[in-house]
Amino acid sequence: MLVRRLTPGKTYDDFVDAWYPEKGFGFPGRGPILARNLEDDREILAIGFIDLERDQLPATMGRIAAQESVRHDRIDERSKMSSTSRPTRPCPEAGPARRGKFGVGQGPATEGRGWER
Repeated sequence: MLVRRLTPGKTYDDFVDAWYPEKGFGFPGRGPILARNLEDDREILAIGFIDLERDQLPATMGRIAAQESVRHDRIDERSKMSSTSRPTRPCPEAGPARRGKFGVGQGPATEGRGWER
């Protein structure tokens, strides 16, 4: 999960393009699920899910570390950590997204782009 603020001159589409790796990671995933701050549309929340067993994580993360570094460099060129970034955990009791400051959606820019390719 990332909460980022777009750098001047960069767009939401620039961020979405930076999110995706050059090649697939070789395991199933879903994302990004994106949300924009309702009070500041330059602030973006991005969530991605991976389908791996806990014991597979160390080896898998090691295998994709270089690719992830390149991807995160691209993200860093287009956005910076937001002042609202902080560790989070699932919070089902929070209710629908409309109660928070982020409007959640998975728009046309994210459809049909997978992590397995």
